[in-house]
Amino acid sequence: MQCPILLSTGAIARYPLGRKSAYATRLTQFADRSVQSFSAIANPLGSWALNLSMLTDSEAQDWIEFFDAMKGQGNPFTFADPWDNLLSWTEEFENSVWQKGSGLLIGKNYLLNSENLSVSPWTSAGNGGTAPTVTPNFATAPDGNLTASKLAFAGATGSQTPAVFQSATISQNASMTFTFSIWLKTDTTGSIKIVVQGGSPLQVGTSVTCSLTNQWQRFSAKLTFNSTPGNSTVQVNIFQDSSVGAAINVYAWGAQLEYGSVPSDYTKTTSAATELQIADPFWKPAPSSMAGASFGLNSAFPKRARQIVAISNTNVFLLQTLPLIAGGSGNYRTSGLSVTNSAYFKLQGAGPVSVPFLALDDFSLEESSVTVALTSSWVRSSVSVTFSPSNSRFVQFVFGTAGVNIIAANTTFYFFGAQSEISGIVTAYKHNQASSGVHTNCRFSSDEISHSADSFDQNTLQQLVIQEYN
Repeated sequence: MQCPILLSTGAIARYPLGRKSAYATRLTQFADRSVQSFSAIANPLGSWALNLSMLTDSEAQDWIEFFDAMKGQGNPFTFADPWDNLLSWTEEFENSVWQKGSGLLIGKNYLLNSENLSVSPWTSAGNGGTAPTVTPNFATAPDGNLTASKLAFAGATGSQTPAVFQSATISQNASMTFTFSIWLKTDTTGSIKIVVQGGSPLQVGTSVTCSLTNQWQRFSAKLTFNSTPGNSTVQVNIFQDSSVGAAINVYAWGAQLEYGSVPSDYTKTTSAATELQIADPFWKPAPSSMAGASFGLNSAFPKRARQIVAISNTNVFLLQTLPLIAGGSGNYRTSGLSVTNSAYFKLQGAGPVSVPFLALDDFSLEESSVTVALTSSWVRSSVSVTFSPSNSRFVQFVFGTAGVNIIAANTTFYFFGAQSEISGIVTAYKHNQASSGVHTNCRFSSDEISHSADSFDQNTLQQLVIQEYN
């Protein structure tokens, strides 16, 4: 069973509502008076003091019957915290708690060692000329750290194309676009080229001539595959040919290969591809006078949003099922449960892009949906549903659809801040990780319940305390 019990107004609690969080910490003191401590539980345990004064007769009776059914402390039940986000891992959509459709993935920077171009899988090749010499940690990077690599090109003539390159294995589709971006500069002025290629037979994007100065600039090149992408290899190249053939020292940092037609916020990688870290609605850059300001040094928050990639036009969905029954059968509810789902969406590249967003039960018997039209700015969208009291299915947070062509293939956008709450309105976003607002092992803290009858024969319950157990 589960609670809190809905009141006749649709509210789930009365003010004041007390809540505590507690850890179980064990301390060991040694003879030299030093202390060693460790936590016995991974997440805090909650307790709630519910104010039950001034209930109607039927509301009071519901609580009394529920207390009796639980035999006081005797039986556990599920408690949905009215203060909290009911979802877990509300920003880490790559976590297994989120079910992803076969047509959706969480976008990454697919280039490894994005700041050290001297190590594998980066390769330096002469291609008929002299291979560039790569020196790591040679220059101060745009983020203010000494992590930029030096690429010393000896020059190119005729058909020579000396290059520094990396190949990545990525799922491809017809008409799929990939973008390579990197920060480059030189000692004074000069030019270098970048290009993206891949597939079988080989497809080559338009090479971009990068006019370098002694100031950092971010350059990008893209490749859109045709109807036969072939194998799943995408290669990025920093190279010379005879058109930019003079010897030059190029400083390079922040290499990124991603889905989409425009570069996203840079995400560092080392030995593995890493989910893109996108500036969310709450992210604030450092003061512009500081080195690396755009990378969030001294920012109040890290970049927490994610890139969503539709690699097909069906089964493009992301959902989380809550351990919370939608209706009230056997749960002593006086009406159906109202749930509001909300999240932030943002367009990547050109539009229009629209995304279906739903609140529903896990069999789609009852649902409510909206269509979110994405823009170049963050938009928070919400959708609410009131379930029937007899609905015995679980509640779900969903965007996208299963088996329906609504989100076009090769669509990319940004997503942040999933929230589900027992309410008909949206409240301030609350970040959760492993814990959530649905607590599945709770008990009353006492085997006693205090209630009385006044002259109007109304039952007055003073307070019930609910305790979560590990």
